[in-house]
Amino acid sequence: MVKPVTFERVLKSAQKAIEYIELKRSAAAVPLQEQGAARDDHFFIRESNDLVKLQYAEVAYIESMGNFSKIYTTADRRHITLVNLKNLEAQLPPAHFTRIHKQYIINHDHISAISAEEIRIADRFVLPLSQSFRQELLEKVVNRNIVSRTTLK
Repeated sequence: MVKPVTFERVLKSAQKAIEYIELKRSAAAVPLQEQGAARDDHFFIRESNDLVKLQYAEVAYIESMGNFSKIYTTADRRHITLVNLKNLEAQLPPAHFTRIHKQYIINHDHISAISAEEIRIADRFVLPLSQSFRQELLEKVVNRNIVSRTTLK
């Protein structure tokens, strides 16, 4: 703020600071896994001044934007929230979501194809697949569902 300062300007700045602190506190409040069985198919994010409900099934992937994350849905919507990718990864259920790159988390249900260096999501999005996350993805998602040449007895 630049002097001389008006009371209205101080009040407006204080309100902005309070909103920012509340936004950060609410984003890190309770991990999604601890919210109970009734909440096992969706989660809420704070976007601007709204709480937006997202179904796990509609989330295609999540992209890191530093302290923010951009959530892409199968309906071609984008949501930006003040939660970094690391915190989102810790709160999302690992049965549905896996990190594939330092910038991306994907929803297993929307995987269309996996190559050595890329992954296709919902037949529309092509994302990089990091070698350091590739093995975990294959073990978690592919290996248990792969059709092999021989049957195991």
